[in-house]
Amino acid sequence: MSQLGSIFEPETAGPRGRDLRAEVRVPAWACGHQDGYSVDVPDELPAPGGYARRVRSGLDTGDAVHLRLPAGFPDGGTLRLRGQGEASEAAGGRPGDLLLTINLDLTRTTPPSGSRIAAALTWPSGQVLAGSPGAPPTLVILVVLVFAAGAAIIILL
Repeated sequence: MSQLGSIFEPETAGPRGRDLRAEVRVPAWACGHQDGYSVDVPDELPAPGGYARRVRSGLDTGDAVHLRLPAGFPDGGTLRLRGQGEASEAAGGRPGDLLLTINLDLTRTTPPSGSRIAAALTWPSGQVLAGSPGAPPTLVILVVLVFAAGAAIIILL
């Protein structure tokens, strides 16, 4: 039986490095967030017979791997990062894949205060934007009252 391949990354002939596995913990708020989230993944990971060095992506900084998880990503789901597993020792071979098991921290549903992500959800005065989780309705009420007062003045004229 044959396997379907990717049209974006054709299979190359020759040996392939081993797939490596790791588990990471990601806050729940990072799922579906456009900026993604960086997690630390060691350069050397357990493999049969010892440890193997993973191939770093050009987007990695240090041990950090930047992830962009889709909204609704399941807790305990596995993410495959192609070409970031063990490098092939043979000439012409390609690296294996890095399989990350994502454990969601369901207690962290909002970005930490002071972060760039949290700053995008607040006005300079510190008022939380309407529609964000736990937003006080005062801003919405203020906008509605100002609009209503302006409409009443126009009607009286």
